[in-house]
Amino acid sequence: MQPWHRLIKERQQERERVRKERDRKGADQRRVRESNRSLVLNYIREHRSIPRSDLAPYTGLSRTAIGNIVDELLQERIVQQEEHGFGDDRRTTLLSFNATAGYILGGTLDSQLLKVLLADLAGHTIQQLEVPFSLSKGPEESLPLLEKLLRVFVEQQLIPWDMVVGVGLGVISPLALLPRSAALPVALARWANTDIQQVLEHDLGVPVYLEHDGSMGALGESRYGAGRNEGNMIYLNVGTSISAGLILNDQVYRSHAGTAGEIGHIPVEVHGQLCQCGRSGCLETVASGDGILREVQRFIPTLTTLSQVIEAAQAGNAACVGALERAGKYLGFVLAGLVNTLTPSLIVLDGSVMQAGELILQPLRAAVETHSLPISFAYTRIALAESNGFAASLGGVATIIDAIF
Repeated sequence: MQPWHRLIKERQQERERVRKERDRKGADQRRVRESNRSLVLNYIREHRSIPRSDLAPYTGLSRTAIGNIVDELLQERIVQQEEHGFGDDRRTTLLSFNATAGYILGGTLDSQLLKVLLADLAGHTIQQLEVPFSLSKGPEESLPLLEKLLRVFVEQQLIPWDMVVGVGLGVISPLALLPRSAALPVALARWANTDIQQVLEHDLGVPVYLEHDGSMGALGESRYGAGRNEGNMIYLNVGTSISAGLILNDQVYRSHAGTAGEIGHIPVEVHGQLCQCGRSGCLETVASGDGILREVQRFIPTLTTLSQVIEAAQAGNAACVGALERAGKYLGFVLAGLVNTLTPSLIVLDGSVMQAGELILQPLRAAVETHSLPISFAYTRIALAESNGFAASLGGVATIIDAIF
C-alpha cells in the first residue's frame, strides 16, 4: 500500500478507535507512536526548513524516538534533508516537507459539469480540468467514465497514478447522501442505492471523500480564497442550481444529516414555479441561472443561455436587467435571514450567475441591508469568490490534506 494511502486509512481507523474508546483511559503503543509521528511530521510541514535538532525541544520526545520517526519519513520520501554548512565549519542537518511526495485530486461533480484540479501535498494547484459531464446516464456509465477522466488527467501531467494520495469530491446534495438518501429527483433516480464512495475507492484504488458541494465550496474558499482567516462565513454558489456552505467557529457545519446549506430550496413564492425537488416556489426556481433564463424567455424566447442574458443586460436590455434584479432581490432576502440568524463576518458569492457583476450584486446587497437587522448587517461583509469557479475542488484538496495531517 502506498504510504499516503496507509496514512489516510490509519487516520480513519484512529478516529474510529477514539470514538469507540472515548471512555477508556490510556492508549496503546500504536496510538502513541502514530501521535508522535503526526507531531513530528506536522512540525516539519509547517516550517519551510528546520534544523533536525529543533525537533526534540518542540516535541518533548527523546532523540531516539525522533531519529526513528525521521528515518521512517525520509525512507517514505515524505521528508527531505540536506546538510547546511556555516562559516566556522559547523554543519547542521535541515529537514523540509516534500510536497511532491504525493498528489491530490479535488473535484466538483454536478448534473452537467465536472471540474477537477490536481494539487501537491501543500495544496498548490498544478493543473485544472473542466469538461461536460452528465449524471443522467446513471452510475453504470457515469462512474467508469469519471474514473477514466481522472486517470487520463493525471497521466497527462506525467504523474504515476500510484502517487495520487486521495480524491475529494464535492457533489450535489442528493448524491452526497447516498446510499442512505431516501428520495432522489427523477433525473437522478438511477443512482438510488449506489454507494458512490465505495465504488470509486474500489475502482480508483485510493481513498475517496465525498461531501455536499456547498460545504466543499465553503471549505475551499475559507482555506484558499476570499474567506481566509474568517471563522464564521457563508459560501453561496449560484449557477444552474443554488447551494451554500457554512463555516461556523472555524468548522464546516454539516448538520446531523449532512444536508446543511440547501438554501436553494427555501420557499420564496407561495404559488411559484415547480422545482426539481418536487415543491413549488423555491429560491432556485427564481434566482438560479435556469430560473433567470426562464424569466427572460417569457419576453425574449431567442435567448437560450445565461451568458446571452448577461451580455444583453450589460447592453441595457430591460427584460434581462429586470430578471437579474429580481434574482438579486430574492437572493438578498434569503441571505438577510441568515445574517439575522448567524451574523457571519463574510458572505462569499460564487457561481456563473455572479458573472453579471453589479447587475446582480447591487440589488442583492440592497436586499440584504433592507431585510437584516442593522447591527447584524454592520458586521457582515459581502465579497466575490477568489477561486475562479474551483472552490469546491479546492475544498476537496483541503479535505484530503486534513485527512492526512
